[in-house]
Amino acid sequence: MLRIFTIVFLLAFTPVSAFSFRCNNKIVTKGMVKAEVIERCGSPMYAEDTGVSWSGNTMFVNSTWVMEAEKGHFRRIIFWSGNKMIEVRLGSRRK
Repeated sequence: MLRIFTIVFLLAFTPVSAFSFRCNNKIVTKGMVKAEVIERCGSPMYAEDTGVSWSGNTMFVNSTWVMEAEKGHFRRIIFWSGNKMIEVRLGSRRK
């Protein structure tokens, strides 16, 4: 019984990061490229280049997009490394 309680307790306090979300009834997932996301969701309401990262001799421009949500839903904040989506977080709820 203590073991079950411990597992439930740990799961309740584990941070959750979304790896996919729905946009216009289409699934958007981590690993997609910018063109695919624009095709499914439209252009971001806000986009900003946030720096660069290197992998060997290749430079990637890191950027952040904020995608608008339907009324009552949460905006999505998408983090990019080059052209590849690496993380999705929930933003503020649209009123």
